[in-house]
Amino acid sequence: SIPYRMDFAARVAVENGRLRVPASLESRAYMLYGLNGRVLRSGQLRNNMALPREPSVLRVKGFGDVYLK
Repeated sequence: SIPYRMDFAARVAVENGRLRVPASLESRAYMLYGLNGRVLRSGQLRNNMALPREPSVLRVKGFGDVYLK
């Protein structure tokens, strides 16, 4: 079985420096990594949360990873 959902990346967007996620992903455990692998943030995912200005990778537990510019 595939551990991550295939449609995950298509449902996540960045608008004006804020993360846009569907309601079904809110309150899920997440980690935000810099491109050097350093953890920038972690906690419970919220819609419309501010993102760092540097490119990063969002990992949502049970869903997968997505590159954020």
